[in-house]
Amino acid sequence: MRANTRNTSLAAKCITIAAIVLSFAFKPALADEACTPNSPAPSTTATPQEVVKTVIDALRDNDKNNTGIATVFCFASPSNKSVTGPLERFTSMITNGYGVMLNHAYNYVEKMSIGDGVATQAVWLVAVDGKEYGYLFTVGKQPDGEYADMWMTESVVPIARKGTQGLGI
Repeated sequence: MRANTRNTSLAAKCITIAAIVLSFAFKPALADEACTPNSPAPSTTATPQEVVKTVIDALRDNDKNNTGIATVFCFASPSNKSVTGPLERFTSMITNGYGVMLNHAYNYVEKMSIGDGVATQAVWLVAVDGKEYGYLFTVGKQPDGEYADMWMTESVVPIARKGTQGLGI
């Protein structure tokens, strides 16, 4: 009887260890590949304004290892990541299509509009050469899943001031 109990206990421990190993192996790659322990990450306590500020600061402070871009990807919503990811593709998209956002000199924001789980904010980035670039950030409060009740970036769209070329505000 004891040997049987010991074998059952050993089997239970093996199953538990296997479950832990599998949980790491099958964790979603999109969530893990950008969010590092020492970087900012989405949380239920961050406001939509804090999320936009974190993303803008990460873009401004991007380094040669693209840790800023990784932080931006970490704050991208699951639906955003499904279109723009994985991280390598996202990095290429930022550097090739939104490169003026990286290492900008300074920025300023307009008042954020917050509605039913969605917030939008116009952000103006001034590049090192003095040129101004506008972007409309849309952040959404995630309704469920791993990021439930966390504000995350849904989209970033280039904008221009009224009377200039592009999407006017």
